[in-house]
Amino acid sequence: MTNQEIKKMLREPTPKERIKFRVGYTNRAGNKACMLAYVDARYVQDRLDDVVGADNWNADYEYSGTSSLFCTITVHWPDGKRTKKTDVGVETDVEKEKGQASDAFKRAAVHYGIGRDLYGLGDYWADCNDGGYVDKNWTPPGWLTNVITKEVNTITPSSHPEPPTLGPGDPGDENIPPHNVQEFAKEVTERAAEKAPDTALKEETPPEKELVMVSNLEKARETDKAILYIPGSFAGDKNDSEQTKHFWLAKSLIVKEEQLMNGRAKVQMQRWAAESPLPDGSPRYMIDDDVPF
Repeated sequence: MTNQEIKKMLREPTPKERIKFRVGYTNRAGNKACMLAYVDARYVQDRLDDVVGADNWNADYEYSGTSSLFCTITVHWPDGKRTKKTDVGVETDVEKEKGQASDAFKRAAVHYGIGRDLYGLGDYWADCNDGGYVDKNWTPPGWLTNVITKEVNTITPSSHPEPPTLGPGDPGDENIPPHNVQEFAKEVTERAAEKAPDTALKEETPPEKELVMVSNLEKARETDKAILYIPGSFAGDKNDSEQTKHFWLAKSLIVKEEQLMNGRAKVQMQRWAAESPLPDGSPRYMIDDDVPF
């Protein structure tokens, strides 16, 4: 088997029977939960063993600073070359060290293509029971219908209510003029408060961190209530307020900001704010730890 053949196999879609779901967030009424797809570390191990070979890969862990745990997966290829892919893990609410190691391992595996297809799944919404919970083993209706071992079917999201949106990105707000930056920022914060979902975690689902990290942001403007963070993927005119207005973020949604060496910012914020869709349906920001595991 050649290097290219192995790379192609690692990027193959994840079998539906190995995909699990967890609560991302609930709507304001608390009767619907947006479910996120993920796989466990054992699936990643199985995938590496089956495709690369159990003796042709290894994982190493190293702490950086006081709490950041990095995992490096080394693959030995048929032509004798070696590659290393590294990523950092985030502590979970349960078994923090074990969860952080597993998280780092799975994030590193995504660099090889394992589980990367889960990024492309749409939103799935589950009904919450009277206690506000979702069954631990929930799957979308008909999820495993006609699934054949080793065969992956096309995954089509079921119909669902619209997730919460934030601020000037709301439908119908495309023409709001930023008549005054301070006033415009006030509108952002007011809408953020109105649209904020109920993010309480559900006891019957795997722990889900509601705070996420977003990197490579340009801090373009700031008021006493909001900050304009322009993502690195932005290809429009940064001086055009109509084009950038969707990227204002209320300060109440920001936990911390770190300045990077390249002059850009790394920001920890509430997940729903980062995922709030733009008018074209794409998420506002690309989340660093938005790996579906």
